[in-house]
Amino acid sequence: MKTYILFFISFIPVVCFSQQDKALLGFLLMYKGSPSKSVNTYSHPDTLTGYIAYNNQRIEGEFNIKNNFIVSDKDSIYLGDKELSYIELRNQNEVIKIERTDNDNLLKRVVADTLDFKIYSSFNLEKGYKKRNLFFKYKGEYYFVRKSIFRKIDESICKTLEKIEFDDPRIKLYVVRMLHLQ
Repeated sequence: MKTYILFFISFIPVVCFSQQDKALLGFLLMYKGSPSKSVNTYSHPDTLTGYIAYNNQRIEGEFNIKNNFIVSDKDSIYLGDKELSYIELRNQNEVIKIERTDNDNLLKRVVADTLDFKIYSSFNLEKGYKKRNLFFKYKGEYYFVRKSIFRKIDESICKTLEKIEFDDPRIKLYVVRMLHLQ
């Protein structure tokens, strides 16, 4: 009987106030022993070389990304720090580029970057990496992907690309290829 009571108590929900929503009803229900779903950590298994722009200074060297911190020999910098404006790190297989945009102060992951054309995807540490939150920058203009629950995301991206007048049609083909839309 005692084990049944302990088993039942371990599943009693714990009510926590969400600091993110800052609303009276913005609470999270989580069971004992499970982590909060609103907290995602970003880590990378490899040692990366490259540079970061922090506090208007370029810092070069070898870095590790662990639990939302960029760790070097001397320092560790939180990825959400507003003084961190750009990251370009690489290993043998991939290049990680992350930059802070002025409009919402979030770090944006650069999915594709060619000539004057950039495709950004949301890199909000609270919500995790989502391919669906795409917007485009071309010649200083921003193009948001119009999403609908009744339409596939690939169709939404293609419709947004159709509205952009590219100087070079090869840029559009490059974007389609990078996003695996063919």
